[in-house]
Amino acid sequence: MVAIDVTDEDLKSLGLKADFAYATLKSALKSEPSLISSAACLYTHDLGALLSRLTISSTASIINLRKGGKRANPLEKFILQCILMHKIYSEYDDGNYSTSLISDPDDGLLGLKVYLQADDDPQHERSELFKLIQNRAADLRNDGRYDIILEAIKYVRERYSSDFGIVRD
Repeated sequence: MVAIDVTDEDLKSLGLKADFAYATLKSALKSEPSLISSAACLYTHDLGALLSRLTISSTASIINLRKGGKRANPLEKFILQCILMHKIYSEYDDGNYSTSLISDPDDGLLGLKVYLQADDDPQHERSELFKLIQNRAADLRNDGRYDIILEAIKYVRERYSSDFGIVRD
């Protein structure tokens, strides 16, 4: 496996992009619903594009990385924010997952929290949590539940708040 080389400058850029996308989504839900598409574009074409550029020599898609794995570690907080707002294609995502995690629809995030807290099992042949999270988030977005998506992104940002590039509300 090829290591992912991420500099402090890269992390700072990711942090700024994530902050701006988050602020846009928050404003959209607070008072300006037309900004939801702008927030989606920021997560897709700004944050997502930079994540792809940083990882292209190491993996075909950021969602093929193992959540909790060494290669994903410096980028995990940004990958999670991105995939909560944007579904990334992967030829390895066939929709079949072997996870034994049980989601709780009453966790405040309609069952997402258990997946956001867990790491991929290194004993499994392939990674699946990033794929599972993005598919569940896509279902929520399709149902118009951007309020839950915002809460999930807020949860990720708070969980990783001590890491470089994430600022608290």
